[in-house]
Amino acid sequence: MDKEQESVVLSIGDCVTLSVEAGLFGILGTHGQIETELNVVTSASNDPSSICKLRDCRFLVLPMCRYTAAVTYRKSRKKVVESMFDTVYLAKLQLLHVKSNRIVTFKKQRPACLERSAVQVLLDECGTDGSWMCVQPCYKHRQMGDPVVIGDHVLLTSVRTGHVLNVTNLPNLLGTDPQCEVNGLQDSLTSWRLSLYLHHKDNIEHVLKGGDVIRLFHTESERFLTCDEYNGHQVFLRTTYRAAATTATSSKALWEVEVIHRDPTRTEAARWNSLYRLKHLATGLYLSVEPNPGESSATTASMDNRDRFISPLFLTVSTKPTIDTVFELESTAVASNANGLVPDRSFVRLRHVNSATWVQSTSVAIDITVDRPIMHKLGCVPLKVDKETFSIVPVSATVVRELDFANDAIKQLMSMACAFEENTITDKMVRILACLLVELVWFLVDGSKLDHGNLFHLLDDVVASRERQKLLREQNIIEQIFRLLRSPVISSLEPCERRPMAENWRTYTESDPFPNNDLTTDASSSPNRSGSTLISTRSRLDQVRYIGALCYRVLNVAQKGYRKNQTNINPSTRVPVARPWFLKYLADLCISNDRAVAVTQELICHSLLREENEDLLIKTISEDERVFLFWKKPEVLTDSSRNNTIAEINKHMKISLVELCQAARHHSTNESFHPKRVLDYYQKQIYLFAQMCRERQYIAINYLTSKLPIPLLLKCIDNEQVPEELRALHCKLLLHLHLDRTPQDIIQPIQYVRIWRNISLEYQFDSYESADVQTLEMTHNRDQFTPVIEFVNRYFNSGDLCMAHASLTLEVVSLARCLVYFGFYQLSSLLSLGQRLLFIVDQWACREQPRIAPETSSGSNQRTGKSQDYVEPTLKILEILKFIMDVRLDHAIHCVVAFYQKKIECFSSANRFPDSCLEKLSQDEECSLVNECIEFALQMKPDTTDCPYVTESDKKSFKPVSDGKSSSSPRLELLDIDGQKGRLMTTVMARLFLSPHKNLVTESLELLFRQHGQYEEFSIAMRQAR
Repeated sequence: MDKEQESVVLSIGDCVTLSVEAGLFGILGTHGQIETELNVVTSASNDPSSICKLRDCRFLVLPMCRYTAAVTYRKSRKKVVESMFDTVYLAKLQLLHVKSNRIVTFKKQRPACLERSAVQVLLDECGTDGSWMCVQPCYKHRQMGDPVVIGDHVLLTSVRTGHVLNVTNLPNLLGTDPQCEVNGLQDSLTSWRLSLYLHHKDNIEHVLKGGDVIRLFHTESERFLTCDEYNGHQVFLRTTYRAAATTATSSKALWEVEVIHRDPTRTEAARWNSLYRLKHLATGLYLSVEPNPGESSATTASMDNRDRFISPLFLTVSTKPTIDTVFELESTAVASNANGLVPDRSFVRLRHVNSATWVQSTSVAIDITVDRPIMHKLGCVPLKVDKETFSIVPVSATVVRELDFANDAIKQLMSMACAFEENTITDKMVRILACLLVELVWFLVDGSKLDHGNLFHLLDDVVASRERQKLLREQNIIEQIFRLLRSPVISSLEPCERRPMAENWRTYTESDPFPNNDLTTDASSSPNRSGSTLISTRSRLDQVRYIGALCYRVLNVAQKGYRKNQTNINPSTRVPVARPWFLKYLADLCISNDRAVAVTQELICHSLLREENEDLLIKTISEDERVFLFWKKPEVLTDSSRNNTIAEINKHMKISLVELCQAARHHSTNESFHPKRVLDYYQKQIYLFAQMCRERQYIAINYLTSKLPIPLLLKCIDNEQVPEELRALHCKLLLHLHLDRTPQDIIQPIQYVRIWRNISLEYQFDSYESADVQTLEMTHNRDQFTPVIEFVNRYFNSGDLCMAHASLTLEVVSLARCLVYFGFYQLSSLLSLGQRLLFIVDQWACREQPRIAPETSSGSNQRTGKSQDYVEPTLKILEILKFIMDVRLDHAIHCVVAFYQKKIECFSSANRFPDSCLEKLSQDEECSLVNECIEFALQMKPDTTDCPYVTESDKKSFKPVSDGKSSSSPRLELLDIDGQKGRLMTTVMARLFLSPHKNLVTESLELLFRQHGQYEEFSIAMRQAR
């Protein structure tokens, strides 16, 4: 077979399109990735080139694969084709939909809708034996065993069921568009014409080819070629203001490459002499060039006076693939083969074919109304400029499919939002919308559905994909969600009807309008995630409430951990609403990924902490050793789930915090006072204050320091009549408002470099101080935190460390960690604190030790939730223990250096070497001196002080430290971190090593190794000491 014949024979690995002429002309494809049904994509004309290049209509020919195990399937998908071979009639193959990465599958157990004797044909993610198809000739001039030629009409028959891929076309008697369905029908004569889109020989790895999606990065200005909506669709280079410009991943900078082939229905591998079109993936518009005479002067100035145009040319977009959309790529290499292949990571220059001009960046801004324009036009000039180079950045298929999903979702959401606004919804539309919203939730959590059967039971620690959150915002999906919530169908509901969907998502299932939970389970955990057929049996109110709950769930996941670079909000427009949940929303805006967002903190501080807004906040005051709450206006006390405002009451209200907590606990209320609402609002306010002060935000710190002093916060924390969560929030506020601020700074626990004259000769246990330099302001600031240290010690010595006080324990441990890091503990107090913390961890580890007996799923989930409560405080305690071990090591270094200096002074006092005594020491004497210092530090000799250069008076000063038989405790016992010579430390770390939490395992192993390798650690530290 010659080369020309070989090019038209269908082979495994070819990318093809399938057209049909059964009553109408169309191409097999889909209408997006939301639904898995196949459709026939039609065109106004019968020209196949107008629709054959749609990404919805491309299929990859794969060999038949047996699905005996999931491993076999994954291996077969990784290596699509090992050996290319021609496809012959009666050969068995599979068709992979390129856009959705799903396989065409016959569903024998599912009858079709329009043709009841037919079966459904769907796109399946995994594929089954229903995916195997046999190619049969449609006409008699082809025989079994002949090669399948491109352009032949063939029958695609299921190997397992015997059904033929069929099209059912029913005219609509109402005069609307006819109904069309792709299904599988026995003895069908529907033939499909094979058209080649990309030959398998052109599908080369790391080579640019038609159908690839890329980004074009302008290397000189470090900006991406982007198309976006700004007074119409505009093409520009977007400035990101990022440290690394290449990290920008906007979905509006994706372009699909079309390599022009002599056959308008085909494409091929890119070559340097090929012609190209660039199609914007999100909008389907083509990159084009058009004159813009109105800006000739600006263009001339922006191009450095290299060329003067009467009609300058700018890049724009076009809806049709005209001659103005054709470009060429020129390599930046010195010499390149004109017929050579284009690598997918090349540096190229763009040349517009029709105008014979070269694409060049300009300084002409599009968004001239903003302070810092980020959109700059691109022009075309006759002369080629070397620096006007673009880097081709290939985009993975996963990113492309995510954008495809978002594009398909926004189209459906827009149509659904219009129907909700016009109140013309049907049961089918509600079912489709419910499935779409469920898909959006699973799309955001990126595969978490494998571990959770119901999206309303997703754990708080599920991390949403930030790139997908960003994608939903760029494609205006969040805006359409708000359109649904603002529609009359939802907004017209009474508050009692709307409440179940607006409350916290965890409590939604308690008031679930679907008692059997059939809809949520079917729509979220079924293999194909198809729409539930049971929603039509529910009332319209239940349907709308469920849609509203799904909308809130999408918004909840879409904003979780996202706002780390928020630069503009307007909280002043919402502060007068004064609802507890809005205060929590503001607090969440201050933090992203457990880090403070300084810009957002400043915006909230400037908007909330004003004199005109003081009436919105509840004041905390101390009178007669009691804590009182004081507020002025009743509008701040609103229901968190309704729009109702409390009736007008006294202008000023004042109540004791303890009395308020007791009233809220006993649900005592009247028409003018609702203690539970007041307490809820006050709790959210304290949480907001704590988040506003995080990471030393001095706008909030300076405002709140005098209003909430340390004694006042300690009264709230130490009062057992106050709810545990409120005590924990006051503790958090104390940490961020008073402790973590200037002049406190983290001390360096180990000092390897010491100045000889600053070394203290008093190296006894109680007189040791860290060698880290502390300012006078830091020293004077310690006195005000003495009550805080006493409270921490008292709390750790009490029995309040059960799981019922997990949140308070976490905050107290965080407070203790900062006190330790800032150097508020002396060595003796530090070791006592370490012993208490080890006992606490030992109790937790004993209680949460893995059990051998099997547990039920509910019991296992309950245990998992409880075990999570002690993980974070345990990790913080392990950090404190590591710091204590560092301080203990620093103490050992200090003792050696002080002991060494003491001996040198003994030589000088004895007048043996009056001048430069160190130089007079012999090598043997110096080695002996060093060995004795090390033995002294490691406590390896009980009679360390018995050396020829130490007098009797010096021995008395050494005796409390080195003499194990004295009345004082030996130094090893004094420096023992657990009081049991390391046995408790080893036991606790071994128990933590059995924990299912990997962070606990890692930290416990590190401490265990340090505990049993402290002599080696000390030896290494002494080599670094100077």
